[in-house]
Amino acid sequence: MDSDAPTILPPSAIVVTHGPSKATRAAVGRARGLVQPGGEILVVAGTEPGIPALLAVRKQATVVEGHGPPALTAALRECASGAVLVVHDDVLVLPGSVEQMYLTHLRTGRLAVPATNDTDTDHH
Repeated sequence: MDSDAPTILPPSAIVVTHGPSKATRAAVGRARGLVQPGGEILVVAGTEPGIPALLAVRKQATVVEGHGPPALTAALRECASGAVLVVHDDVLVLPGSVEQMYLTHLRTGRLAVPATNDTDTDHH
């Protein structure tokens, strides 16, 4: 890709947390680089045990109250218009991959799902 070409990134990202504070902080930091400059990062606890990890990111991102599907639905409603990147805190997505997923979404209107090699989870 031409380095002078503008980078196409989504305006918002949602990080779903299940893990410890360290994993959540790292995921929020990675998400910051995966959205448009000034883009919004929202954090959702996937389950109740994820809530302590949320306390670690309150200053870095908007933490959505509650947990599970209702909190994820609320987060999606809060996002700016446009494509939204949703990732679990243990899934690594690189900027080039985000750009390709976003372009595919713009072209087809379909969802893109980052894969994980952790087959013991509910998000592979």
